[in-house]
Amino acid sequence: MTKNWVLVCIFFIIFLSLSYGCYSVTGIISKGSYVTISVSEAKDLIESNDELFILDVREPWEFEDGHISGAYLIPVNDISARENELPKNKSKPILVYCRSGGRSVTASNTLDSLGYTQVNNMDSGFNAWKNAGYPYETGPFIKPTITITSSRNTTQLSSEVTSSSSKQSINTPSFELTLGLISLFFVILKKQQNKRKEFF
Repeated sequence: MTKNWVLVCIFFIIFLSLSYGCYSVTGIISKGSYVTISVSEAKDLIESNDELFILDVREPWEFEDGHISGAYLIPVNDISARENELPKNKSKPILVYCRSGGRSVTASNTLDSLGYTQVNNMDSGFNAWKNAGYPYETGPFIKPTITITSSRNTTQLSSEVTSSSSKQSINTPSFELTLGLISLFFVILKKQQNKRKEFF
C-alpha cells in the first residue's frame, strides 16, 4: 500500500509539472519584452521599414472612424485566437496601437507571449497620432483573402501567416507525454497489484 501511495505522489508531481509546462508553451508566460515608442518614433518606423506589420487592436467601429494606413485589424481580445493571421516570421517588426495606449499594452504582452521578438507599442495610441496631425484613413477593415495591400507595400498573405497546424503542433508533444506517463503509471500500478496477489 505504501508503494502505491509513493507512485501516486510521483505521478501527481509529474502531472503538475507537465501542466505548468503546457501553459508556458501555449503563451500564458511571456518569453520576451516589448518596447514603448512615441507617436513620432512610430511614424519614423512606418516610413523607414517596409517590412513593418501595423496592428490595430481596437474594435471595428473605431477602425472605421480612422486608422493608420496599411493597418491590420485584430481586436485585443481576439489576438490569441487569430494568431494564424499574424506574421509567420516571429522576428518581423510589429507596431501595435489602440485608441489611447491601454489595450495596446495588453496586446503587446500577448504578442510577447506568442514569441514575437520585435514588438513596438505606440504610446498614447491613435488619439495622439491624430493630435499630431499625422495622416490617416477612414473606412471599414476589409480582411484580405489573397494579398495584404497597403500604401507602403504589397505582401503575399500566404507567406505572412502561420498555419493553424503549427500552433497545434506546439501543444501536442506535452499532451502526448502526459498521456504516456498516465499509461505508464497504470501499468506499474497493475504490476504491483499482480505481485501482491501472487504473494498471497
